[in-house]
Amino acid sequence: MVSLTEELSWRWVFFINLPIAVVAFIAVTNCANESRDPETKGGMDIAGILLLLSGLALLAVGIAGIPHWPTAEWLTMTLVGLACLIAFIFVELRVKVPIIDLRMLGNRTFAGYLVGGTLSNSCWCILIFATTMYLQKVVKDDAMATGFIFLFMSASVATASFIGPMVQRKLGTRHLLLLALVIQTLVCVAFWINHAQPWLSIALLCAGFGCAWGWSMSQAGGIMTLPPNKVGLAAGTMLTVMIMIGNLAVVVSATLIEVLGGSTDTINYEPGVSATYVLGIGMVVVGFIATLLIVPTTAPAHTD
Repeated sequence: MVSLTEELSWRWVFFINLPIAVVAFIAVTNCANESRDPETKGGMDIAGILLLLSGLALLAVGIAGIPHWPTAEWLTMTLVGLACLIAFIFVELRVKVPIIDLRMLGNRTFAGYLVGGTLSNSCWCILIFATTMYLQKVVKDDAMATGFIFLFMSASVATASFIGPMVQRKLGTRHLLLLALVIQTLVCVAFWINHAQPWLSIALLCAGFGCAWGWSMSQAGGIMTLPPNKVGLAAGTMLTVMIMIGNLAVVVSATLIEVLGGSTDTINYEPGVSATYVLGIGMVVVGFIATLLIVPTTAPAHTD
């Protein structure tokens, strides 16, 4: 059996998304009911979009350049990226229809779920990235074998999604997110202690529950505290923040692997992979503490 990446190129993975996106577009266009806020009328937040894209791109490239560029170059690019993101914050607090409504962070429950979910998702991103590097660069598994091993996580993610509503009714959204973060913490510790087989597959199986519930419960918890006309903006805000921070976490993970790996020609991936698992531990521990302290035990149905 030959995988698509081995037969053609890893870039073909992105082309697979095209027909999926077309089907999703058709489904949303014809089946989804829009959540519209009549109070928000105005043009697109062009300034916010440009500042956000520029800031994230410069910050990511600056971090990725740490192992390769002189300090002045990567530091300058990183600082300019941070400056763009700071300017983005000021712009978003002033425009009527922001691409990311930072004013929602004034809702304590929403803010707590956003922080917990973002760190949970970032841990998920770097776990997948670091484990892939370990399997393909240290163990020397091919793409097909690596894909089969990740089926352990896929199976548990599917199971977690199926039983999630039932568990949520039993434990509550807040407690299920906390449980998810505990599972992710234990999984990261297990990865760090011993990421050889069969422990790797067992840990991936467990990780799927933590990652799936961390992703879904944070969004469910944050969105249900807001009025219906804010649901669309709230969902977009949460997804944007979670995904962009997760992407930056992967950049940090890749940089760690390169910095700790030694020579570029004979890079040793294992120290960086282990460091990434430690980074994951830190993220989910902070996420657990933030969720525990910020999200109220009894959240309101919604706030205006």
